[in-house]
Amino acid sequence: GKELSLSPTATIRSFHRAANSILYSRVKPSNIVLMKLLYTNCVPIITYASDVKEFSAADMYRCHVAVNNAIRKVFSFAVWQSIRDLRISHGYKSIYEIFSSAKAKFLTNASFSPNLIVRHLFTIRND
Repeated sequence: GKELSLSPTATIRSFHRAANSILYSRVKPSNIVLMKLLYTNCVPIITYASDVKEFSAADMYRCHVAVNNAIRKVFSFAVWQSIRDLRISHGYKSIYEIFSSAKAKFLTNASFSPNLIVRHLFTIRND
């Protein structure tokens, strides 16, 4: 087709491997340290190239669920319990927010790029 489609399956697997190595370690640091480790080492696996990567709504939801389930493991929450307020209170964004802000920043920078090709592609995309 005319569009590039990506599957997050391998990315989510890599995220789970990284998250499990942190969450199931023998030494258990505090929940705050676990959240910091999760967001500095594991979440970037999913959000890599998020400024230009576009997933379908279903694939974004799969990424969202993967991160939320890891956060639930940190705080020993049940699957049905919401971690939204907990995540916000610790100052962490959702996957949707991370992708959205990265894309907005990329598009802003592309519109002012000194590279003529990048600027031209930006104007074509917005026509």
